[in-house]
Amino acid sequence: MRLMLWTERRSFEVPIPMALKPALAGIPVGLCLIWIPEVTGIGVETMRSTLEGNVFGMGDLAVILIVKLVLTAVCVGFGLATGVFTPALVIGLLFGAFVGQGLGIVFGSGHSDLGIFAVCGAVAVASPVIGAPLSAILIVFELTRNYELTTAAMLSVVFANLVSYRIFGRSWFDRLLLNRGVDVSQGRDHLLLQSQSVAESMDSPLVTVLGSESLAEVLTQMDAQARNLAWVVDSQHVLTGTLRYEAIRLLLIDQPDAVDWPASQAAVSTSAVFTPETNLATAMQQVANQNQDWIAVVDGGQHRRFLGIISRAKIVTTYQATLDRIREEEQASA
Repeated sequence: MRLMLWTERRSFEVPIPMALKPALAGIPVGLCLIWIPEVTGIGVETMRSTLEGNVFGMGDLAVILIVKLVLTAVCVGFGLATGVFTPALVIGLLFGAFVGQGLGIVFGSGHSDLGIFAVCGAVAVASPVIGAPLSAILIVFELTRNYELTTAAMLSVVFANLVSYRIFGRSWFDRLLLNRGVDVSQGRDHLLLQSQSVAESMDSPLVTVLGSESLAEVLTQMDAQARNLAWVVDSQHVLTGTLRYEAIRLLLIDQPDAVDWPASQAAVSTSAVFTPETNLATAMQQVANQNQDWIAVVDGGQHRRFLGIISRAKIVTTYQATLDRIREEEQASA
């Protein structure tokens, strides 16, 4: 799986149009069709020949295994239409047969049949790739109706998934989604919140003042709107800070002449801001570490113009509504 990710990263460095990159991967596929046809296609014939035990020697298995591994990584990385499930089965089966033949040479008789090693190798490689260990075990049992073989496959799947999780992480498909910003391990509620942006729940601030206005004018507007928080912007409508009603009153008690101060002089800068593209999952994580009831929403461009506000209560309410929606769907399906 790491090899497929590596070839995918290298493919972006090849200076040819994206539409031609699959054709570039087709070159080694065509060469393999001439010299090593066993590594091309779905691999049904290759698996059948491997399970027969007398078609491929250890050298043949090693060559086919390495070429199949590299060819699959190149095809996936360069976008040539292919999958990962059947190649993983073939690669695992070849590796299992290679190990089985090696043990046969070392120990002679008295070890398990080659087919057991091959099947265990196939499910051991395929199950971490697709992220379905139980399905792989059930497939073995459904196809063979053999409890002993299923038990052996179960052990190989368990150890393979433990090793894969330590080295690579989750399955190949989970990694692809994670590279695109979708983390399925966070649960359905997180995914639904990721699909909703702050812009959908944004409100307009009731009190917005220019930094050049005096504190007396700010108090007049806050009294008229019955609000205890004002948002201070400059002439370009860029947010410079906030003013609280109680803070202004305390300041005027200590310094009565401050009534003529410009709002920008007494404004308190705010570091917690969102952009319209910020999803509610990120917003929920940030408000958990903030003690602000209202968070500013600014333009994501260079000037970061003040666009609106969003309340902590609305974020929490949306999160609770998402949980209720998931619960209703689960109860309906049950």
